[in-house]
Amino acid sequence: MQDPLIVGVPVDSPIKNLKDLISTAKAKSLTAAVNGIGSDDFVAAKKFERQTGVTFNLLPTKGSTEQKAMILGGHIDASFMNLSQLQAQHKAGKARVIAILADERSNILPEVMTATEQGYPVSMTATRGFIAPAGLDKKIAAKLDDLLAKVNRDAGFIADTDKGVLFRWPMTGPEYLKYLQDLQAETQIFYNQNPW
Repeated sequence: MQDPLIVGVPVDSPIKNLKDLISTAKAKSLTAAVNGIGSDDFVAAKKFERQTGVTFNLLPTKGSTEQKAMILGGHIDASFMNLSQLQAQHKAGKARVIAILADERSNILPEVMTATEQGYPVSMTATRGFIAPAGLDKKIAAKLDDLLAKVNRDAGFIADTDKGVLFRWPMTGPEYLKYLQDLQAETQIFYNQNPW
């Protein structure tokens, strides 16, 4: 499973897209909320800063509920958070998602452009996966991979994830391990620059 990151702003913000966010951030200090230092939100914000040359006053929060309250109340300029956490408020016209940090648009908010479409190739997603102890018997690992592949092809499971705003991203065990190793290497870059 995955949950792509988004950039959200208060509904009455003059910031309508990433170009606006960048030009405003270059003109004055902006506060962007993230779900804690070192979180997927934090890494997404740092990737965005590196890609665009802006610097935010990053405000770590205790979670997405606090981030949503800050966006809905207009207490921050922007928030880097997961799509599932702000999509309902966007649809209700109470907040605005200005970009999805994914390779493709989401069918949940198809009108929202990706960062790449807006000229800023930044992507980040939160994942959910299964792990097993190191040294797991290869036959057992293969059975687990086969079981998860079957579940991900099941029409009922697909329908449930689609209506529940869950985003399937099927991977085998070795594929997920590689993804996590790459993510760790990328996160390490930001940690090395400013250890938390």
